[in-house]
Amino acid sequence: MKKLLLLLSVVALSVTMHSQSLSAGNISFVGFNTGGGASGDGFAFITLVDIPANEVIYFTEIGWNSFTNTWDNTTEGRVTYTAPAEGVSCGTIISIVEESAVMVVSGPGSATTTSGTFALAGGDQILAYQGTSADTLTPIFIAGIHGDAEGDLDAITQWNDSEIITGVQLSGLPMGLTNGVNCVSLTPGATEFRNHKYTGTLTGTAAELLASTNNKLNWSHDNIGPSPIPDGITPADFTLPNVTDCFTLAVGDFGFDNKVEIYPNPSSASNGIFINVLSTNNVPLKNIQILNSLGQLVEKIDLKNDFNKINISNLSVGLYFVKISNVNGNTLTKKVLIK
Repeated sequence: MKKLLLLLSVVALSVTMHSQSLSAGNISFVGFNTGGGASGDGFAFITLVDIPANEVIYFTEIGWNSFTNTWDNTTEGRVTYTAPAEGVSCGTIISIVEESAVMVVSGPGSATTTSGTFALAGGDQILAYQGTSADTLTPIFIAGIHGDAEGDLDAITQWNDSEIITGVQLSGLPMGLTNGVNCVSLTPGATEFRNHKYTGTLTGTAAELLASTNNKLNWSHDNIGPSPIPDGITPADFTLPNVTDCFTLAVGDFGFDNKVEIYPNPSSASNGIFINVLSTNNVPLKNIQILNSLGQLVEKIDLKNDFNKINISNLSVGLYFVKISNVNGNTLTKKVLIK
């Protein structure tokens, strides 16, 4: 009996850990429809990493208070998306649309409304996150999209000023995300629209597509809706994605167990930013490649099979991807933001 309980505990732990393996920028929104009434409200996203089997991602229209780092309300809808047993390949488009109170998924996986009432309106937002449950108080945000234009906006973040949020269709910048990098405020200070569609390229590296999909200039908007958004199989008015050099999951996945820390992150370059790499699995390290937000190689550094501390405060302000490789061909990629 004790052995059975231990086995069940290990299984439960592995499921919990497996459902929190994504990080900011691993998916990105490409469609957003609001104000559809009884049906048509929904969103679409593209995967920029291979999503593991049965991975869980939560989506909500609840706003985030970035002043108190808490959910702004708890009455609106939360949706639980679960990847299929075979996982989801990088470069896949998935849409989740509400049809008569049922969440309909086009593409791989399934989705259900976990709590609250899912009913979008013009100026609303969708936040994607992971955690121990849909109503977690400590979410790990991985993507965000915001359609508000007329609320009290923060001049820096281009999301709402959380100190004066007064409505459920408002949200401050989710913690851990950066507007224009791994989330997007679509029409700050402009006219508000009900429907939004990404019109940029779907061909390129994961880093290039992350930058493009979160650039507000690469989106069209209308009030005739709901407008077509990609359905994961035959994307309406979209070309099929062709994503290269996909991101990889965090430390510990795919057999890469070398410990990597980047701190402080984000930070000002003047304060000094260091990459600390420690080999913990007796597999020799090979090199570090530092890529800019367009996926272009900025610097390549050879590593030794022991502790490496590398100062990268010489880099210019911006988002970078640090790709670490070992001699077995395993790689992992982490992000660093220099302000």
